[in-house]
Amino acid sequence: MGTTAFHNAFFGRTLIWAVAGTILGFIIEPLCFWDAPPEGGGIRLPVIGPTLGAGICIAFALFLGGVRLQGVVKHTTISTVVGILAGVLIGASLFAAIMTSLDPHGGGVLHGKVFAAYQHGGIIFGIPIGAVCGMTAGIIYTVLHRKRHPPAT
Repeated sequence: MGTTAFHNAFFGRTLIWAVAGTILGFIIEPLCFWDAPPEGGGIRLPVIGPTLGAGICIAFALFLGGVRLQGVVKHTTISTVVGILAGVLIGASLFAAIMTSLDPHGGGVLHGKVFAAYQHGGIIFGIPIGAVCGMTAGIIYTVLHRKRHPPAT
């Protein structure tokens, strides 16, 4: 690999991960960092989430971008990330809505506060539950895939 190809791959990998992290930050910031409207009125611009998302994703791109995952590690890693995202989304939306409807204080003027509290709890518990489910699914997929397509010797 020449130096030009290395710089193009390095720059492209960093740029793609930065954009992906920024988009993910825009989605996650209202769920994690916004508790109420700003005190002085006006509009609150999303700054923390996109910045943290881009920074974390760039760090992953720089440290793990050249590593090629294969077999069990690849399937487990992909399914764990998908499981974490699913856990966050289900915990923030479905879990919070169900628990708010079951809460006796969830129907009155405190509906927004109760919903926000259950959203935070859903996110906190959704991350590890989603990660374990995703990791388990990745391992099961790898085992079933090996039975159908045995490696060539």
